[in-house]
Amino acid sequence: MDTGPSGSSGSSSADPVRDLVTALQAAFPTAAARPNPPAVTGSPMALPGTFSGEAAECRGFLLQVNLYIEMQPQRFPSERSKVAFFISLLSGRALAWAQSLWDSASPVLNAYALFTARFLEVFSAASGVLTTADQLLSLRQGSDDITAYSLRFRTLAASSGWNESALLGIYRVGLSPEIKQAMAIYDDRMGLEECIGKSIGLSQRLAACPPIHHPSGTHPATTDTEPMQLGSQRLSRRERNSRLATGKCLYCGDPGHSIARCTRRPVRTAVGLFHRENIRFMVLDDSTVSVILGRPWLQQHAPRCSWDPCDILEWSAHCRENCLSQLPTRVHKVMVGATRVEEATTKTQAAIPVEYQAFEDVFCAKAATRLPPHRPGDCCIDLLPGAKLPKGRVYPLSAPEHRAMEEYVQQALQQGFITQSTSPAASSFFFVGKKDGGLRPCIDYRQLNAQIAPLPYPLPLVPSALEDLREARVFSKLDLRSAYNLVRIRRGDEWKTAFITPSGHYEYRVMPYGLSIAPAVFQGFMNEVLRPFLQKCVMVYIDDILIYSRNLEEHHHHRKSSTEPTGQWTGSSWWCSHHEQNRHHLAAYDLLMEGALEGRMERDHLSTEVVETRTSELCLLRGHSHSLHSSGRG
Repeated sequence: MDTGPSGSSGSSSADPVRDLVTALQAAFPTAAARPNPPAVTGSPMALPGTFSGEAAECRGFLLQVNLYIEMQPQRFPSERSKVAFFISLLSGRALAWAQSLWDSASPVLNAYALFTARFLEVFSAASGVLTTADQLLSLRQGSDDITAYSLRFRTLAASSGWNESALLGIYRVGLSPEIKQAMAIYDDRMGLEECIGKSIGLSQRLAACPPIHHPSGTHPATTDTEPMQLGSQRLSRRERNSRLATGKCLYCGDPGHSIARCTRRPVRTAVGLFHRENIRFMVLDDSTVSVILGRPWLQQHAPRCSWDPCDILEWSAHCRENCLSQLPTRVHKVMVGATRVEEATTKTQAAIPVEYQAFEDVFCAKAATRLPPHRPGDCCIDLLPGAKLPKGRVYPLSAPEHRAMEEYVQQALQQGFITQSTSPAASSFFFVGKKDGGLRPCIDYRQLNAQIAPLPYPLPLVPSALEDLREARVFSKLDLRSAYNLVRIRRGDEWKTAFITPSGHYEYRVMPYGLSIAPAVFQGFMNEVLRPFLQKCVMVYIDDILIYSRNLEEHHHHRKSSTEPTGQWTGSSWWCSHHEQNRHHLAAYDLLMEGALEGRMERDHLSTEVVETRTSELCLLRGHSHSLHSSGRG
């Protein structure tokens, strides 16, 4: 057998598989080896903040912790490690709660699900569908921005469990009236998100529109008892807002016009204090006057007019029976004598009419500057339980104000009305300007008044007092000087009236102006002084005294008997006397209402001279509470 070259060749082809592998490797070169990817360590997450026990933050905090643990699973190999991480984020009350569980080796520490469930039971606010439903039903946009309202609604809706149709209705109900009216063109077949998007877009477009300014015109006056619709009661707030939103008349409810142009609304005219009536008018185009009464009205009421000042001097018998509540109409003469409330004057003697010279001591200015004694009717300042003392501040004063303050404090110290104080309370002291350019001292007792127990002593009802004046024909009016300062503060209560100035700390010994109980205290004081004469010949409203009689002879007696007890306390500031030929209750009403309605704010403008004026002029001004002031200016 030949074993030469032929044998060698046969040996090289004995392994065909190896040859095939070699050929394939040559045809496809080996790819470069790729580096191994790094080990997965979890998603990057910010560390949750701490939780101190606030119920509103409970669920948000739990969400952050759960996300952190879920995204970083390799860091928490056991349930106990999750609980330990959770506790490490607690502080305050929440940490104290977790410490109690740890100290007692509670089994909930070994299971994260049990621990978080217990956490929600302790710190979560009252939860559940009922609470969410209540919040959704009460949610209203109000004055909030539409985006803030929508965000709050979406937050509650996500946990309510309600279907989209119910949520859509609740959302539209809570919109503001303007947006709700604009959304009325869309039906309820749209989805919730579409509705929210349209409402936000409408709100933005409405905000970009310029506001509409309605011209202000003269509207007929209405009384509080006038119904807004014929035959019905006054409109409710909801109905009023609904009519305003839909452009309907507030009176008749019809669209197309406002209440000012409503033809069904009767026009009420008011002439003077008590003369009122309802009249139907015809509407005229381009009229230059507000109302044309016409001949039928003049025939019915038959007023006596003065055409030069364009005033009505007297009404007819028809008006006295139907329009004026049987009030009389004419006074013959008015005499007014006045002096300033806050300044003593040496001209008081000259200003006293002859018929009042017997009461010269009553007009003495010095009598009103003496410190009064303590009496049973002293001003008692009883504080409410747990009352907080007023803590006022020192106001900066200008040079004129500082001089006025020093003068006021020095004068009050000399009179004994105030004294140095060490009270823990302090109300602020400042000045307000008067119309004559002077300065009026004021003390801010608002904080103290909020802590004082109210005094239920009634003030008289002035209109009802007119019944006592039916047969009266002569009137005198007495106004007390420094009225409130005639009453002492109860012993032991002076410190509560303390006030602070740039120059010191003081407290009142007499009742100051500004206390909420001062009118009731002084009314009770005056009623005790003049009790024998009340509802007989004297009316009293705080510091205003009205003496009334049927004739001059009787009036002299009443004036003397009622002035004597008043003179025991102080002098009067000014007198008014009315001598009538006929009854005129309205003038007496003006005298008393002048003090009841307007107070003492304008008495500084009264001159010291005696003034005589025609009573018809006073009657024409009876609708104005300052008529006596106008008559008394020099």
